[in-house]
Amino acid sequence: MSGWVKLHRSFLKWEWYDDSNTSRLLVHLLLSVNFEDKKWRGIVIKSGSMVLSWANLAKQIKLSVSQCRTAMKKLEDSGEVTRKTTNKFQLITLVKWEEMQIKEELMTSNLTDKSQTDRRQIANKSQTDRKQIADKSQQLKNIRNKEREEIKEKKEREELKNITYAEVEIFPTFEDFWNCYDKKVGKKKNIKKKWEMISHAEKLKIMQHVEKYKISQPEKQYRKNPETYLNNESWNDEIIFRTNGQEQQTRQKPIYSQEFQDRIKKNLGLI
Repeated sequence: MSGWVKLHRSFLKWEWYDDSNTSRLLVHLLLSVNFEDKKWRGIVIKSGSMVLSWANLAKQIKLSVSQCRTAMKKLEDSGEVTRKTTNKFQLITLVKWEEMQIKEELMTSNLTDKSQTDRRQIANKSQTDRKQIADKSQQLKNIRNKEREEIKEKKEREELKNITYAEVEIFPTFEDFWNCYDKKVGKKKNIKKKWEMISHAEKLKIMQHVEKYKISQPEKQYRKNPETYLNNESWNDEIIFRTNGQEQQTRQKPIYSQEFQDRIKKNLGLI
């Protein structure tokens, strides 16, 4: 095997440059792949590709098979190589071969003895090759940008799915109910779970009902426990007031606490 390959200075900034095994493997592949299409056992192996086995590769670059597999996986994940395997061999292709290398014959041709026509043809071909390489490079860049955007959008959708009422404080919250009901007994965690299963429209009904329910039953020990109240959907029950003048009048014109009225006005943008 003779000739040379190009190794761009950007290799110094490559993500796996400081990983000795991965860098070693990439340089070995650059030096070993076909520089032109060749036949191997009836199969055409394209330029930039080669056939290898793990055992031979490990022997050539003085690494263990496990180290070779790990380094190759990093090259695959970073988009440097593609790998096709069979039960007998594996075909390795350098994705950026055409971008990184210019055919040796174009670089070493002696133009002194060629005619002006030949020089123009070589110049035109070189320009065409560079344009094709640039086009392919742009296509790869566009594909990667699209993949990054799709990953970003998917992540944003997942984050939106995970937003809970605890993160977006919408009146009435559980704490509004808990403080308004004013009988803090039972397992608060279980009661909160039950509250979060109730629709927002029903929660508004509950807050209105609780105010009147507290008037009808001012002594806490005789009120239903908050968990029982929610489980039985007691906000749909009719409120029965004691038969005396003042409480009968309260039934006709319910009195809401100042704190509850202020919360309603704030959420409606009135204050």
